Amino acid sequence: MAAFLTSNANISSFLSTLNPTISSFAAAQLTALLPSTVQLQDYACTEKQRPSVAHNYFEPETDLPVIDLASLRSINGSERDKSIKELVRAGKEWGFFRLVNHGLPLPLITGLENQMHKAFALPLEMKERAVSFPNAPWGYVCTARSASVHKPLWQEGITLPLDPHTRKEVVNKLWNDDKEQCKRELSAYINSVQRIARELLEALAVGIGIESEVLSKYLVSGNSSSMLRLNCYPPCPDPSSILGLGAHSDPDLLTILHQDDVGGLQIYRDDRWMGVRPQVGTFVVNIGDVLQILSNGIYTSCNHRVMLNRERPRKSIAFFVVPQPALTVSPLPQLVDTDHPQLYKTFIYSDYVASYRSHKLDGKSNIEKFRLQN
Repeated sequence: MAAFLTSNANISSFLSTLNPTISSFAAAQLTALLPSTVQLQDYACTEKQRPSVAHNYFEPETDLPVIDLASLRSINGSERDKSIKELVRAGKEWGFFRLVNHGLPLPLITGLENQMHKAFALPLEMKERAVSFPNAPWGYVCTARSASVHKPLWQEGITLPLDPHTRKEVVNKLWNDDKEQCKRELSAYINSVQRIARELLEALAVGIGIESEVLSKYLVSGNSSSMLRLNCYPPCPDPSSILGLGAHSDPDLLTILHQDDVGGLQIYRDDRWMGVRPQVGTFVVNIGDVLQILSNGIYTSCNHRVMLNRERPRKSIAFFVVPQPALTVSPLPQLVDTDHPQLYKTFIYSDYVASYRSHKLDGKSNIEKFRLQN
């Protein structure tokens, strides 16, 4: 194990190796990640989980399938049909795809990235004013400061709801300057990705022969607990031993991700880890466990993880399409018949989430627990 993992005292030495601008930003984050009760070695992964592919290595001739949202929106029937078929193939064979021509202006995304930087650079005591709200996941999250977390993650997060009133409360607690601009940018971003999520879910439904609204209903108030998550992974003294996020599939229907230019997202495909190249103006979208279950295994979620690096923080913005906790989830009856028996149990979504959390980011082990033994 690297020497940096032997003592938190080595952090000052580590910070001195960074670019001065990054060092001051990282110092605020490492204060949060390393309270007196947590040591660097507490973050270390097992030998089997150790990164085998660098955060910035991308296979030269391999990339995610590309889906053009402009083609999905086309009034030309044949162009739209072709795009739906490509989307369905990506959902079946990869569980991940790159979305281009999504229509969000780059200045909006850049503005939101700047707001994230301001928030994560705040002193810890200011960030903790927005620690998760009672009985809700909203606000500032740092697992190193939670007594209920078995293993901390080398990241900070800010989780925001779709409800504008609650979102306003989070913003008011975290952003001192430019509050109104931040609210406008968040509202514009969330409204845009909601629309994109609805269009993708409708196309994914139509592509397998079911009514368009069957999947997109999970974005409708009363059915949805969807959320936006702002993530920041600080520079790490020992990225060869510590992961930003371990191997997992998402316990939702769909995730729409913007990642910055740092790199670090990797997916598991064909028995190897593959880096997902950052590309300006695109989103990375992945199928979640719930969509795999609703589709009775037609679509597939995919193992993915986040690598760290020593030089730069990595930031991402993730929109999760999440059912209400009390909703019943089961393979859709339209997709179950004699030739296609039901593959997964019927369950309450909150039970799935509780089971997921108990698995501690252990790949796709949770969805397998809900598989029927036919």
